[in-house]
Amino acid sequence: MANQKLVAGDASFPSYWEGAATCSGTSRGAGYLEMTGYNKPMRL
Repeated sequence: MANQKLVAGDASFPSYWEGAATCSGTSRGAGYLEMTGYNKPMRL
């Protein structure tokens, strides 16, 4: 699945990203990552 990113225009809807992820270093791996609200703090 291709990466997907949605950048919110205002604080009523958080930014969202999902897609394949890899890590390397002393441990290595691959997976799938979903992040929401990472752009800036959300006001409720």
